[in-house]
Amino acid sequence: MRKNVVLMNILVVTLLFALMPVALPVEANSELPSDYATIRDWDQAHEAFSFSLGEVTSEEGVGDFFIADRGEGSIIHVFDSPGIIDMGDVPLDAITEAPESGYQETAKPIEGHSYTMRSQGKYGKIRIEDIFSPQLRSVTEYEFEWVYQPDGTRSFGEGGTSTTQGDGDSQDKESDSISGGSLLEKLKGLADSLVNWVKSIFQAK
Repeated sequence: MRKNVVLMNILVVTLLFALMPVALPVEANSELPSDYATIRDWDQAHEAFSFSLGEVTSEEGVGDFFIADRGEGSIIHVFDSPGIIDMGDVPLDAITEAPESGYQETAKPIEGHSYTMRSQGKYGKIRIEDIFSPQLRSVTEYEFEWVYQPDGTRSFGEGGTSTTQGDGDSQDKESDSISGGSLLEKLKGLADSLVNWVKSIFQAK
């Protein structure tokens, strides 16, 4: 009898560890190319950013977008235009899917704003972290975080908050990610079910 109890406990623990990855939430952007970059003013440095290369480039016809410091008329421009949407002041991880439509020719670079981009049939997103003016640097520089979806879909991963664009404001849908409390309850319920199931097997014997 004691041997059966030991075997039952081992089986339950093994099944719990096997099923735990299924119960855990998937982190947004966990497998997508992403990083931080700094790009200089297009009009002075002629620099663009390439999502596929993951770097700033000055090579003609290689980049996806540039940022030009033109005072109040400063712009972010995707070469494959129209290809940009200002998603507003939202965290980059909150954007789990690029909008299907609504892309513009240009957008104004604003510190703290996130943008989705469509270029050559692929999608990317950036968030401008800092803007360094000519008073601080010889040329205006824009520091941003970026994420690229190379498979052509509009999805940037699961979890987080789904955000849509509308007149400069962002509307957040309820997050589908699992909180720590509900995850523990889920695992506890799973453990109880496994124990009862294993008990029924041994009792049948």
